Amino acid sequence: MARRPYHEGGINKRYSKDGKLLGYQVRVYTPDGKRTTLGTVKTEREAKRLVQRGAVAADEGRLVTSKRQKLGEYLDWWIEQARPSLREKSVVSYEVCLKRVKPHIGNIRLDQLKPAHIQDCYTKLLQSGTAGTPLSARSVEQTHTVLHGALRQAVRLDLIIRNPVDAVTAPRSKRSEMKTLTQEQCAQLFEATREDWLGALWVVLITAGPRIGEALGLRWSDVDLDAKKIEIRRALQRQKEKGLVFVEPKSSSSRRVIELSDFAVRALKDHRVRQVERRLLLGPNWIESNMVFTSDIGTPLDPRNVLRRLRQDLEENGLPRVRIHDLRHTAATLHLQQGTHPRAVQAMLGHGSWALTMNTYSHVTPMMQRDAARRMDALFAAK
Repeated sequence: MARRPYHEGGINKRYSKDGKLLGYQVRVYTPDGKRTTLGTVKTEREAKRLVQRGAVAADEGRLVTSKRQKLGEYLDWWIEQARPSLREKSVVSYEVCLKRVKPHIGNIRLDQLKPAHIQDCYTKLLQSGTAGTPLSARSVEQTHTVLHGALRQAVRLDLIIRNPVDAVTAPRSKRSEMKTLTQEQCAQLFEATREDWLGALWVVLITAGPRIGEALGLRWSDVDLDAKKIEIRRALQRQKEKGLVFVEPKSSSSRRVIELSDFAVRALKDHRVRQVERRLLLGPNWIESNMVFTSDIGTPLDPRNVLRRLRQDLEENGLPRVRIHDLRHTAATLHLQQGTHPRAVQAMLGHGSWALTMNTYSHVTPMMQRDAARRMDALFAAK
């Protein structure tokens, strides 16, 4: 039986023992007739893209089929085959991590890479980085995670017997204390910026907890002020060499509907009036985008400019300096402190699991436990 042409490739559905579809396994045939598995992706569309990329790589001689290939060459291939199923920000982050290790261990053959090589690489990164500047433990820890994933794929491809990263100890970064604003500080910020162009944005971020990209990606068609809801359908982010672009929400759980408080509804109504007035004032100079939060000429807001404005508002009002993302942390913390059920907070934040929400906001747990104990006292005190 004749071998299939290498450019055809193949896609096979992979199922769990209980019949659940796990994904689509992609294989490509090399010019010498060997079959190489490129990996498993979630959708058939991603699988078809991976087949195409694998065929091009085979044509150009870049397809990984040899254990004798150098680590750096393998990592270049790995990031390319993973690109179709990753968000752009993830690709950039992965590339940064892999760029750190290549000068130290990139020339070692894949089948000769030992845990000692990797451990020594981490030590050098902590001491001098790749350009003379030591990396933080957190940066090396992130690099460790990405490298482990890349070499796990090499094991699946039967290029190496075991993952050498399994035997390596990554530096543990210290978990920084979460910064949030108190209820009083939030009220002070709201009052001080009530008439400001971005005042309503601070209200939405602190009371409803969307990610900054999700908030800046809101269109008025995503907002139902009568039903007191906003729907997260997209996010706005700045990407290297592309500028501001709209992207899909971070995950399936991130695509969600968030209930709004009456306070947030009033803030958005006032904001819409100010926006209409601004549009009428500028006339043809207004750039219509239908975005909820815009620049003063109607264009989408750059997250970097929003951060600068937040810092200015905080400083002018004598409030602690926090990041944009800390306003999301503030929202979750305030909700949990006020007795909102953790699963409701999970849904609001768009977390994939309840455990993620509770682990992230574990600092609120002691207060929740004290409140639960007090409620038990109130329940049985009269008996």
